[in-house]
Amino acid sequence: MTFEDTCTLKRIRPGHAVLVHVCPFCGQVHESPVFTTKKWEAWLRARAQGAHVQNFWPELSPAEREEFFVSGMCDACWKKTFAETTEEGD
Repeated sequence: MTFEDTCTLKRIRPGHAVLVHVCPFCGQVHESPVFTTKKWEAWLRARAQGAHVQNFWPELSPAEREEFFVSGMCDACWKKTFAETTEEGD
């Protein structure tokens, strides 16, 4: 699964956009933080060249990067799904 499978680019004002995402696990709609369309275009080019999401979007939290660019799982579902794993490792 890629972000194209779960996200839609929504232009909110000239030169700015958000990603709109429906979590495939809980069905809730989430929006990413606002970013510039220039940053988005640069991401598409960088991704095609093998850029890592954490290096290109360091301003996003790990949870935001996971949801919008990796698995599509929102933070609440991630915590619910992996809570037992995390607690066992403590």
